[in-house]
Amino acid sequence: MPATTNRLAKGANGIGDDLLSTLVLAADCPVMFVPAMSGVMWNKAAIQRNVTRLENDGYYVVPPADGFSVSGGQVGIGAMADVITVMFQLKEMLAVSARRRATSF
Repeated sequence: MPATTNRLAKGANGIGDDLLSTLVLAADCPVMFVPAMSGVMWNKAAIQRNVTRLENDGYYVVPPADGFSVSGGQVGIGAMADVITVMFQLKEMLAVSARRRATSF
């Protein structure tokens, strides 16, 4: 946290050219991306395409929230989701993963 546009693109396109992106690609467990960027960047077609691809590939993405975006210095969409939201989403992600594993036996 936070996931940059570069990190989202690497995950969405299967690029493992550094340790973290290689670990994400090799993970046999749920993986969550928590992006933060300016609202202008978040709304770009390329970013939305990468987010959709990540979700379709089984990754979890917690969308940015309204607030102060450190990267752009703007108020609006793009701020990293607050810790409570991330923890709630993490709990949900792990519960879904546990149910899938329980039904696969």
